[in-house]
Amino acid sequence: MKVGDWVAMPSKMNPTIHIGEVTAPYKYDPTKPAEHRHSVSVNWFAQDIPRERFDQDILYSLGAFMTFCQIKRNDAEARVRAMAENDWKSSKAAILQPTLDDEGGEEPSTIDIEEIAQDQLSRLIIAR
Repeated sequence: MKVGDWVAMPSKMNPTIHIGEVTAPYKYDPTKPAEHRHSVSVNWFAQDIPRERFDQDILYSLGAFMTFCQIKRNDAEARVRAMAENDWKSSKAAILQPTLDDEGGEEPSTIDIEEIAQDQLSRLIIAR
């Protein structure tokens, strides 16, 4: 992760995604509690973006049980940046199936099936 990179963080409180930009390099502070020793400064410029605005393949990747990863599948970064320019609306509403990424993507066992089901139910309700 480097200054200028965008980061996405799914909310654990509601079905939204937060998007930010890294503003300072990684820091390690051994004087802080264990869960806060590793940090990076982020400007959260877009908060509480509804999950249903993201294409399903991006949600699959964001739902992986990994603390930190780079999402490269299906040109995700460019698509999220395009969403930012389009008032956080996707250019398409495709529902894609999860697949293994040739570049070290998620294993099928790390996908949060419950969250995926909730996303698909939300899309169905909105569509009707």
